[in-house]
Amino acid sequence: MGITYADLRLANEARDDLEEINASAIVDKGELHLCLPEHIAM
Repeated sequence: MGITYADLRLANEARDDLEEINASAIVDKGELHLCLPEHIAM
């Protein structure tokens, strides 16, 4: 297990009115879930 860093591009294919977001993330390779802040997920 370990921590790695990743650059992400988040987009919502179902909502054309939302812009894509570029984000930096810390990734724990042992985890199974993704957590996003609500203001990004909506």
